[in-house]
Amino acid sequence: MLEELERTKDVGETLFFVDDNFYGNPKRAKQLLEEMIRKGLTRKPRGLVQITIKGASDNDFLDLLKRAKMEVTCIGIESIDDDALDELGKPYSAEQNIEGVRRLREKGFWVHGMMMPGSDKDTPETLRKMSKWAKKNLTTVQYFPPVPLPGTEFNERMRKESRILTEEPSLYDGHHAVVQPKNFTALELQRTIYKMYKEFYNPLNMLKKVQKGMLLETLLLSAYVNLVGLRRVFRDAQSLEYAKHLESLG
Repeated sequence: MLEELERTKDVGETLFFVDDNFYGNPKRAKQLLEEMIRKGLTRKPRGLVQITIKGASDNDFLDLLKRAKMEVTCIGIESIDDDALDELGKPYSAEQNIEGVRRLREKGFWVHGMMMPGSDKDTPETLRKMSKWAKKNLTTVQYFPPVPLPGTEFNERMRKESRILTEEPSLYDGHHAVVQPKNFTALELQRTIYKMYKEFYNPLNMLKKVQKGMLLETLLLSAYVNLVGLRRVFRDAQSLEYAKHLESLG
């Protein structure tokens, strides 16, 4: 890895470790960061890592991330409701998620949270709570409703319960409600997620999140999501046709 980092140190402006959990082996992660710092492989303006909330409680790890300029943390938070987290089989509590994000923001990290609205324990009220918390505490967010990927236990359960609404692979992108929720219609969930995105990436809300040296990035991101991103995901021809299908289901 160090050899590859050396070869690519002058390529691009961002370093993104795409491993799902950079903190999966804490000892190895720290050794890698220490060597990156020692060998001067931290010249790029910004670095990104994907970690679990567990990494937020390791001060030595966070200090090394900062020194290595890996200042954007991407975390699969999923929910801040304990019942929903249990339903999704997650090992962390709502309190751990909330406290971990607080620590990361306190230390100056950009926190990109990935949330999963639409579990069987979610209600309109829990999603309002999720949206309100995300707006206040996350730097950026993605909302991914549950997807019954083929070969998974979730797919088998949804199939047995006759809750799979489409088999179209292109709609299994993490942005469309493709299984029937328990506490609202699929169309209600789809519209709620769109509303949650609009509220989060509202320019005024994004301005509250501006970190040192990131004003332009924040404003450009807000503009892109509102003018391009949401249209491509929710307002393209296929998505509009699918929304009509969900509406026909009642």
